[in-house]
Amino acid sequence: MKWLRLAVVTICVVLSQPALAAATLDELVARVREESGKDIRFDQARETRFIQERDQQQAKLKVLRNELADSNKKADAYRNTYQANETRLTELDGQIASQAGELNDLFAMVQQNAAEIGSLLERSMISAQFPERGAILTRVIQQESSVSMETLQNLWLMLIHEMHQTGKVTRFSSPVITLDGEEKTQTVTRIGAFNAVADGKFLRFLPDSLKLVELARQPAARHQNMAQALEQAEEGWRAMAVDPSKGAILSLLVQSPGFIERVNQSGAIGYLILIIGVTGVLIVLWRGLFLGATWYRIKQ
Repeated sequence: MKWLRLAVVTICVVLSQPALAAATLDELVARVREESGKDIRFDQARETRFIQERDQQQAKLKVLRNELADSNKKADAYRNTYQANETRLTELDGQIASQAGELNDLFAMVQQNAAEIGSLLERSMISAQFPERGAILTRVIQQESSVSMETLQNLWLMLIHEMHQTGKVTRFSSPVITLDGEEKTQTVTRIGAFNAVADGKFLRFLPDSLKLVELARQPAARHQNMAQALEQAEEGWRAMAVDPSKGAILSLLVQSPGFIERVNQSGAIGYLILIIGVTGVLIVLWRGLFLGATWYRIKQ
């Protein structure tokens, strides 16, 4: 009986092993199929997403290509318009150049006259009272476009103003450089474009700085007295020494040596001549006194 039971158990165990193996294979196949289905679905999802992204990129690329084409069309249109405008401007420049020949000659003449007027006014003592005149002429000279009627009128008015001020005696406040090198604001009396005096002293005009400076050597005392009388006068006629060369003669006066300077320049010969002259004068005086005394005794 024991052997029979053992045999039955063995047969049951042997029979149950194939059934267990069959169940495991089915599960494996099912699991493989399930995993394979997941991979297929994942691949399909990736493919679908890739296709969507590709379609989106192609749509964007198409839009960009359309925009580039539109931009190229606009650029071509602008380029054609620019070239047409350049051609038109060249034609207009040619017409202007051919029609403005006389105006260009007039403009060159105005600039030349403005330069001459500027040189005249720059050296004029009147510019010490009206220093702003030079800036106006500089703008006219440096102007590159055609001149206007206002510019021509301003040049004419400047000449009229210069002629008018040349015939006037006027007073104005202006910086004056003294002999000490100090700059003081003084009341200056200007006699046309010829002379300027302040505190009885004659002044010299510096065109570079448009300032007045005292002469290192003043004219004779009688001329300085005339200047003081003119400064103190309120109205009426006064005698005044005028430099018709507009300062050239006064400049030479500064350069001309005085008596002591002339003696020093002559050296020993000059001193000898001076001693002989003084000796001669003393002899003449002594002989005069002697003859006078002799004549007086004879009369007695």
